[in-house]
Amino acid sequence: MGRTVPTSNQVVSSTLHELSVIKDYLNTADKALWDEFMMLGHLNERAIANAVFTDQLQAVMLAQLFKMFKVGKKLGEDFSEWQQEPLDEPKESA
Repeated sequence: MGRTVPTSNQVVSSTLHELSVIKDYLNTADKALWDEFMMLGHLNERAIANAVFTDQLQAVMLAQLFKMFKVGKKLGEDFSEWQQEPLDEPKESA
């Protein structure tokens, strides 16, 4: 018999479960924030399932970062200056 390949949802859930040990070491106020942050990993699961990741943690983190980007845009954050600054050079002071 062949092996059953886990769905992307199962893999994301497994990854989030593995990271749940971190929550045990957070203070009470941060535990609720941690849960909310980890749930961001479930967003856009259908889109993430179409990409090939060698490490599923990358998929979870990408979903979290994309959600944060969307929230920043909704709050009116201007990200256009990020595109013009090189990442490897320090910003010059005026």
